Amino acid sequence: MRNKLLILTGGAGTIGRQTIFLAKKAGYETLSLDLVYSQYADRSLVVDISKEDEVESAFKEIDCLDGLVCLASTNFRNHIENISWESWQHLMAVNVRGAMLSLKYASPCLNTGSSIVLKSSVSVYTGTNGHLAYQTSKGAIIGLMRATSGEFVERGIRVNAVCPGSVDTPLNYQTPGKTHKSELSEIVTNETHYFARMAKPEEIAEGIMFLISSDSSFMTGTELIIDGGFLRNR
Repeated sequence: MRNKLLILTGGAGTIGRQTIFLAKKAGYETLSLDLVYSQYADRSLVVDISKEDEVESAFKEIDCLDGLVCLASTNFRNHIENISWESWQHLMAVNVRGAMLSLKYASPCLNTGSSIVLKSSVSVYTGTNGHLAYQTSKGAIIGLMRATSGEFVERGIRVNAVCPGSVDTPLNYQTPGKTHKSELSEIVTNETHYFARMAKPEEIAEGIMFLISSDSSFMTGTELIIDGGFLRNR
């Protein structure tokens, strides 16, 4: 009997690593697609998911697939009057086109009963100054999830999204001149999480694996919000 296969884009990132740990415990073989090699996945391919030829090539050797998790993402902070078209295009290419291409080329490989998880963000329900491009891309991910959930349902394949609040990952620390500790304190204070802290990457990974597993067998076309009460407390 073959092992179930789970592919993760962005598998070399912090949340990707924690998801790989949990997936292995659940009996999955893991394959990471990322700009850098993952030492934790069973297999790892260096792939730029914004480039169609690289994504197509990565999926060519896959016969059977049981789960797909799209985590690959990039971010930058700038106000609309200062955003260059090139930086906007690059972010959309990674965050949106990359997810779409992953779904496109994973589709022929996906077994009946498979599950797909896209990574959006709780920020699509609020609004944060300086994150225009990122929030726009994560709103597009919700649209992509809703649309494809209908396309895949006849094959018994579920498509959902996870929407984290602030997560303690390097992506959240991009303000020049601020230490990890000082910026973490400011984010938690400003966003008033009930639990007065950011999410741990493993807490997001647990939500992802819930959506991948049969425990969420009656869920498709929806999002799982993991935000420590952030929306409730707004």
